[in-house]
Amino acid sequence: TKQDAATIAEKLFGYHAYTSKYIPMSEMPDTGIQDFLSPYFEPACITDTAYRQEISENIKDAQSVVVVDYRGLTVAEDTQLRKALREAGVTYKVYKNTLVSRAVEGTQFESLRDVLEGPNAFAISTEDATAPARILCKFAKDAKALELKAGVIEGTVYDSAALNELAKIPSRDELLSKFLGSIQSPITKLLLVLLNKYAEKDGEV
Repeated sequence: TKQDAATIAEKLFGYHAYTSKYIPMSEMPDTGIQDFLSPYFEPACITDTAYRQEISENIKDAQSVVVVDYRGLTVAEDTQLRKALREAGVTYKVYKNTLVSRAVEGTQFESLRDVLEGPNAFAISTEDATAPARILCKFAKDAKALELKAGVIEGTVYDSAALNELAKIPSRDELLSKFLGSIQSPITKLLLVLLNKYAEKDGEV
């Protein structure tokens, strides 16, 4: 069961890998031990080569990658953030900086190597280019420990301040919804006018 897995994990891995802060089982979320452990631990059976391949695969068709420093987030906050990103179709992973540095070499994300210091998490999107920035910036307003460092969005490099400005731009779905809403009323009125005219002509016949 999840409770058994959490008990075992606490005994084996019950500390934060970067801060050495012990994590009591009471703070472990209910989403499953694998999701909880993934930001902090890398299974020994997975080689660096496999991780580089995974990173390369994730960024191959990516429209954007945003780098954040997640130190200081509580377990609950981390779980909530991962859920929000997952629901938006954004991949959120913690990788070694050296592996990311090698994987992004020669790609549009190579400039991110300049901020690869300390523990970092990477939000990667292949569908909505601005989704990572929007979600992370919104989340960081309440979770002050979350620090946006930099990002590359559709080939353009953004620092933290620029990401916050970019995050204010509505998503494509929001823009489409507003557009449809703006034209719906005039079209409806036009259709009603035309229908009334046809009805009047039918009445005259």
